[in-house]
Amino acid sequence: KMDVNEYAEKTWSALRKAINEIFSRNTGNLSFEELYRYAYNMVLRKLGDELYSGVEQTFREHLAQTAMGFVGELDDADDDHVMREFRKQWESFLWSLKHIRDILMYMDRTYVTARKKKGVRELGLSMFHDIVACDARIQTRIRRGVLSAIDRERRRGTIDWQLLRAVSKIMCELGESTNDRTSVYCTQLEAPILAATAEFYLIHAQSSLQSLSCAEYLHMAQTCLADEATRVGRYLDASTAPKLRDVVLTELVEKQLISLVDMESGLLQMLENDNLADLQLMRDVLSLVNGGEGLVMQRMRQEIVNEGRRMISDPANNQDPILAVRNLLQLKNKYDKILYGVFYTKQRAPPLPTGAAAAVDASSLFVDPTQQGSAGISAQQQQQAAESGAVVVVDKRYLNVVNQAFEEFVNSFNRVAEYLSLYLDKQLRTELKSVTEDELEARLTATVTLFRFLQDKDVFGRYYVQHLCKRLLNARGAADEAERSFVLKLKSECGVIYTAKMETMFQDIKTSEELVAAFKLRSNNNNNNSNKHGGSCSSNEVMDVRKESSEDLLRAGSEDGGEQARRTASMMMMNDGQQQHVEEDQKRRSPMHAEDDDDAPGQAYAKQRRLSAREAAAAAAAAAATPVSADASEASGVVELGVSVLTTGSWPLQAQAPCELPAEVSRTLRQFESFYHTRYEGRKISWQTTMGSAELSAYFSESDRRHSLLVSTQMMCVLLLFNTRDEITYDSVEAHTRISPDELERTLQTLALGKHRILSKEPATKTVQSGDVFRFNARFSAKTFRVRIQSVSATKETDQQQEMTQMRLESDRKPQIEAAIVRVMKSRRVMEHNNLIVETTKQLTQRFTPLPADIKPRIESLIEREFLARDDENQRVYRYIA
Repeated sequence: KMDVNEYAEKTWSALRKAINEIFSRNTGNLSFEELYRYAYNMVLRKLGDELYSGVEQTFREHLAQTAMGFVGELDDADDDHVMREFRKQWESFLWSLKHIRDILMYMDRTYVTARKKKGVRELGLSMFHDIVACDARIQTRIRRGVLSAIDRERRRGTIDWQLLRAVSKIMCELGESTNDRTSVYCTQLEAPILAATAEFYLIHAQSSLQSLSCAEYLHMAQTCLADEATRVGRYLDASTAPKLRDVVLTELVEKQLISLVDMESGLLQMLENDNLADLQLMRDVLSLVNGGEGLVMQRMRQEIVNEGRRMISDPANNQDPILAVRNLLQLKNKYDKILYGVFYTKQRAPPLPTGAAAAVDASSLFVDPTQQGSAGISAQQQQQAAESGAVVVVDKRYLNVVNQAFEEFVNSFNRVAEYLSLYLDKQLRTELKSVTEDELEARLTATVTLFRFLQDKDVFGRYYVQHLCKRLLNARGAADEAERSFVLKLKSECGVIYTAKMETMFQDIKTSEELVAAFKLRSNNNNNNSNKHGGSCSSNEVMDVRKESSEDLLRAGSEDGGEQARRTASMMMMNDGQQQHVEEDQKRRSPMHAEDDDDAPGQAYAKQRRLSAREAAAAAAAAAATPVSADASEASGVVELGVSVLTTGSWPLQAQAPCELPAEVSRTLRQFESFYHTRYEGRKISWQTTMGSAELSAYFSESDRRHSLLVSTQMMCVLLLFNTRDEITYDSVEAHTRISPDELERTLQTLALGKHRILSKEPATKTVQSGDVFRFNARFSAKTFRVRIQSVSATKETDQQQEMTQMRLESDRKPQIEAAIVRVMKSRRVMEHNNLIVETTKQLTQRFTPLPADIKPRIESLIEREFLARDDENQRVYRYIA
């Protein structure tokens, strides 16, 4: 036993001396093989405890001495010197530890493993951490040095970043002794760095908000994020990157979020100026923090609503519906550009087929902008998406925000549906006649986009049908393809029932053309037969002349020594008898017959074009002074008639008493009635003159000018009175024409006070009243031969007319609500009141959004008519009665 102790003391003394020499870096005279054998023998002789405790004690003594010397130099050294000395001591200790570990390798493999102790390296690192690195004075100076260097670099100073990298690496390696590599680093360096970073950027944010614009601030934030990422890559541990980034974003962006978005140069100014680059920058930065994009969407929606309400409340827009809708379309186009230029996302493209079909152009990887009314995607976005194999689409969150904002402010104004229909009427009557097919599609699609925002789409439908009726009857619309294209778009949006009447209107016009062609053919045949027998009658004379062109009529009038009068008029006839016959005929002729019109009575409309009126018989001298020229040789009139037969219930027309037409016109109408009754027995037709038009040839003696006047049927009736008289009173005009007072006042106002003053009046006031005297204005002259005289009418409904429209609309909605209730109950059989309200509303959303107060009376009505019944036990539950 004494021999073992003596051996242990002697052997350990040699090992301790060698370890101290290694710490002193005096290894030239050491035999590592002999030292390894000493440690091996001690472990082999069961002296491992003594060897391990001796090594531990030697490490402690050496590190304590190192720390003491290090601390003694702290007062006179700067921070960088302290970090360099710390790095030097660390590197020296690691070098020594490596050699010591080589000597004690056998102890590491056997004794340490068996006793579950720390290995030589782990023991050394742990003791260096506890004795040197955790010394309060050393720790404070190293931390201060690191923070001072980082702050200096943030202020654009120069630092020894390799020294900082070494210190960070030391702290990470010290963590290996705790089985958590970053524990020491996180405690001694990372936490202080993050705290100092938060303080620095809080102050920096406050000062920058005062001196920078929003875009400049966002650029600064991006620069700071990039700088911090570079800083981590150079000399901090990679685990610090997300934490440091979060701190920067919190202080620079998240805490300043409201101030940043609402500042004068913030989101609202960017939206107002269409600054897509700055908006993209804002989205990129704010999307990095919680609540950033939510605030942007909230403010964007609020701005769109405010801008839209300012637009629709502008007096200029209220006075001009066309301008109002154009401004709305411009606003929508503006935000479409913003959506596709800023608020887009990239999604993975579907796999492409192999072979020839795989050659797909980059543009095919993008959502078609016309499908969402967008302004399109830039070429740069297309190229980037093509290279990455992605599909660029609008971010649905932002798209929903824009759509909801437009829906909110559009439906806050109760005349948007009317204005939109007026805008379309203007487009289809004039502006779309000369555009390309692509431009036509783009304009119609943009209009449909606004239409989608309407909650009460049936209101738009009512106005649109009224305007479509006028375009079709007056042949003033764009090409038939444009009209049908828009109706198809409405059909895809709201379903077949919504456009059933519109499609029937198109079919009626087509059928009427065939009817008029048959009437002309029969008239021509009758005229030829009369010529064979040598007979002559007024109707034959009319049909004979109708084969000639308009130019032939003018030329024939000149040859006879007088001006042949040419007039065109349009009139309407309503079928109020034999409903079943008309229904069957319309179903047979129109493949698009609406199911909801099964109970509608038949309706017919007569539209005539180029009606030549009868001249008044007068002498040649008198003919020169006659406003509507006369033929001295004969008193036969020439009438060219065109008729459109319409379906009752599909056209927004009300039966009205026709005005008193000239004799030659009435004669031609009777001929058409006779022809119509031969084809459709049992039908009664009545003529409507309010939608008619006429073309008159007139001579103005004092200006010595001849003009072809395009007027309404009522104007034609009034002007023809001046062929037999020089002046006429208001009361006399009313008696001769039987035009309703409102229509007569509008007609005379147009002729005497409008742009083209064919008549003059006394007294010369701006209103038309009973007792006024009207004369033919022989001084009238215009730049063009053909002069279109349009009736004085409002471009939008008056308040009273709007109230009437609303009342008719509510009346029309009642059966639709009841039909929806019955459909729901028929499928569910039993349903609770609130659920029935919800389901009924869903059914009707495509047309309009009913209020619960509108649905409840319809439920009561269905109960009274025994379609539904209340449950005996629960009065809020309804049962369907088959």
